[in-house]
Amino acid sequence: HKLPELILCPEIFEFSGVQRKKNSYYVESSIDLERRDTAFPWNKLDENKPLIYCSFGSQSHFIDQSGDVFQRVFDAVALRPDWQLVLGTGAHLSVTDFHSIPPNALLVNFVPQLEMLKRASIMITHGGFNTVKECIFFGVPMLVFPVIRDHPAIAARVVYHGLGFRGNLQNASVEHIHHLIDRIDQDRSFKTRVEVMGREFRRIEESESASQIIQAVLDGLQKKLSLA
Repeated sequence: HKLPELILCPEIFEFSGVQRKKNSYYVESSIDLERRDTAFPWNKLDENKPLIYCSFGSQSHFIDQSGDVFQRVFDAVALRPDWQLVLGTGAHLSVTDFHSIPPNALLVNFVPQLEMLKRASIMITHGGFNTVKECIFFGVPMLVFPVIRDHPAIAARVVYHGLGFRGNLQNASVEHIHHLIDRIDQDRSFKTRVEVMGREFRRIEESESASQIIQAVLDGLQKKLSLA
């Protein structure tokens, strides 16, 4: 039916010079800012410490190495008592699955992600598209460990635009994870770039461009039906 293709992300996150096919449109990132989220013990956070948020999304149970990676993240944050970590494991892991959790880390199964990103300084993520878009929307630099499907492509765009670093699940040592977090923490240019892109994301989100395109298609179909 030659219907338009909607790419649910502002074009600013794309590589430069990419040519999309005719009738293909970049629209808003379509983040549900009013979604209901899980409860969280906010009183356990220290507002005086930079917050590192780590989550591999709702499908982290499909990632065989997730527990090992999370332990390395715990150990990396333990090297810096002036940082604090919130780590969402998903439903498949619990406290007993880790040999040590430092006092400056909080482990929970599920995290209210949008509210956490409003407070976070850095996010460690698997590179899920929704999570990366939400990080940009709220101006949070990222350390991305891509796993499957579109994760490597999303991570490549994060690096291309200077919004963070890409890591490797197979060989990321505690020291290397610590080093990458520290580089993002110390180099304000990451925060600056993601904030600039975030402002554009928020501007486009308010434009509701996708609904306008959909309405135009529906209007055209209705007109064809009335003429039939």
